[in-house]
Amino acid sequence: MNKFLTSVSLLCMLSLGFSGCKDDEITTAPDNTNKTLEIKTVFDLEPNLTDGWLYYSFEGDSIVPPSKASTDQWDIKFRALDFDPAKPETYKVLINTFINKGFIFLNSGTVNPNGKTMGVVMDSTYTQLTTAPADVSFKQDDTTYAGTAPKCIITNQFLAYSGAPNHTVAQKATNVLVLKTKNDVYVKMQLLSMYKGHPETPTTKDDVGFYSIAYTKGDGKRLK
Repeated sequence: MNKFLTSVSLLCMLSLGFSGCKDDEITTAPDNTNKTLEIKTVFDLEPNLTDGWLYYSFEGDSIVPPSKASTDQWDIKFRALDFDPAKPETYKVLINTFINKGFIFLNSGTVNPNGKTMGVVMDSTYTQLTTAPADVSFKQDDTTYAGTAPKCIITNQFLAYSGAPNHTVAQKATNVLVLKTKNDVYVKMQLLSMYKGHPETPTTKDDVGFYSIAYTKGDGKRLK
């Protein structure tokens, strides 16, 4: 039972003989529609090299085990990268993944027919995006996408490769990923880093494949 309403009701009963408190005088909880929404951060998510992926649920704020990979219990998955920072030349593995494979996928479409999470990449910064777009904007993920590689709606638009000399991959500063989960929860997400310890300026010597993210779950379509 709502503790606020219980307290008000108790006060009414105790004062009934003195103030004539009535049911229609019970006030409700304060309106929180203008309250700033919480930004959740998760650092250094490390996918399992055996399974090859890490599965995450925004609704549950939790990692989902690989045994549920074919279900709708997760929203996004991150690819494992077998990278040896002692051998900087292996940055070529990173480039190949960026061009041909993709790092991040949503749970829907050709990624997993049982999944129901859809997404759209918005042209905005994280703080400036305050409202989820119209539902028609959201798409299922599609590994058969015929446009520019990699063939998924996320990595293709959401990430950028720096080129020499650092050969790093990072989120585009002017893009935000917005998702709609299986239970119609709207979420905006940004990738803070793909490198262990999330260094501010990663290089080929930094271990890659450790995903740090920030996200906000909406109040309806409100995302801030």
